[in-house]
Amino acid sequence: MSSTLVTENDVLEAMAALGGDCRFSSLQEWLRESKGGRMLDSGEKNIIARTIALRARAVAEEERRLEDERCASEARGPANILVFTAFSQDYSIGYICEHINRQYCEKHGYLFQSYIEPYKSVMEAIAPKKHCTWYKVWLIRHLLSQQEYIRDNNIRYIMWIDADALVVEHDVPLQNIIDMGQSRDLIIAEDMNPGCLVNAGVMLIRTSSFSRDLWDDVWACDKYDNVFFYEQSALIGCLKARREGLNHVPVFHSYLPGAARGPKLFAHVAVLERQELNTNKDWTRQSRKQRRLLRKTAGNRRKSSLMDYLAQAGDSSAMGNIDTEGGLGLDQKTLVGLVEVVETQLSNRIVREVSAAETAETVETVDESKLSTCQSLTDDSGENAPRPSTSSPTEDNVQERAKFIFHPAGVSDKLEAIKAVLALRGLSLPKSLEAIDSFRLLRTKIV
Repeated sequence: MSSTLVTENDVLEAMAALGGDCRFSSLQEWLRESKGGRMLDSGEKNIIARTIALRARAVAEEERRLEDERCASEARGPANILVFTAFSQDYSIGYICEHINRQYCEKHGYLFQSYIEPYKSVMEAIAPKKHCTWYKVWLIRHLLSQQEYIRDNNIRYIMWIDADALVVEHDVPLQNIIDMGQSRDLIIAEDMNPGCLVNAGVMLIRTSSFSRDLWDDVWACDKYDNVFFYEQSALIGCLKARREGLNHVPVFHSYLPGAARGPKLFAHVAVLERQELNTNKDWTRQSRKQRRLLRKTAGNRRKSSLMDYLAQAGDSSAMGNIDTEGGLGLDQKTLVGLVEVVETQLSNRIVREVSAAETAETVETVDESKLSTCQSLTDDSGENAPRPSTSSPTEDNVQERAKFIFHPAGVSDKLEAIKAVLALRGLSLPKSLEAIDSFRLLRTKIV
């Protein structure tokens, strides 16, 4: 028996000896026996995990290659993409987003379908599930099962888009997103809330056997029917069961300190940074939110929240200004740390110089030159640990701008946010939809 350190070749040998068994526990036990029964160190365990991931990726890539060849042989026209959405008849914002998204699809020649149903019909379709977000899973399974329709139209991907999400960069083709995700079976963005790994508001789903099996399993996850994040929680659970590895990334969300930047690529899944696919951040709205937070801070109504954030963020320069009563010192030369919007938690740290003697009105004129951000982190190949970026902070690092889809999830006034972004991007609405603010905005949407 050998006492040398475990290598990648040893792991591959173990896989072959175990008849292709790629479970970590099985491989670890076999390798321990081959090394004289000794305990494996953390480095050797990492080699096992990395080899399993590489093997899974190679198998998945071969499956996709074979499916591409089969689709090419059966193709009856150029490869196509189907974009679809759904909302209840009384969800006014859905009509605005549908109009904009349909325009985008017409420009690029994509198929577009919208399912606008009475709320009662939606709930009947997903029964016994109780939360309407499950309707997107029902639709995904329905579309993936239409094999003849998919084959006749040579649909390689379907893209779900939430009823309150809209494409704001119409010059960006979906092929760019697919290329960024390296043609994975599921291309999705990280969630805007660090409490959840991925956001199911916008997803590109390959019309593959893997996708059909995955979404069947998501639908069958009854234990997530009433668990917060609902279908997102079920999706993450199913990906974990498939050992995709999302739950093993140390700092998953790219906007948190210590996280790697760029797409996170797994065997069947690609997780993009939120601004690359769908985000609720747009620099114009973010600036207004920052100014509102400044006014509240100057008015001594949000000191405790700001102090809590600074404590979490570990900003020592600002923490030095915390007084004995748990507030922030607000003398003439105090630096008041202005946090990035609370919903995203610990995104980018921003410090602005503010005079406490100024009134709430004059706080709006903060010197933009004082704006700074924590250094971004980057990763070269996805295999190395994240390292500090050598580039200097820019406005884009601090004030995030949606590069493809604006999705105001969690925004209190979605209509105001959508109209502001439409005006900024020069996207117009017909008069019938411009007056939509006169409608009562109900929340019985599908997403």
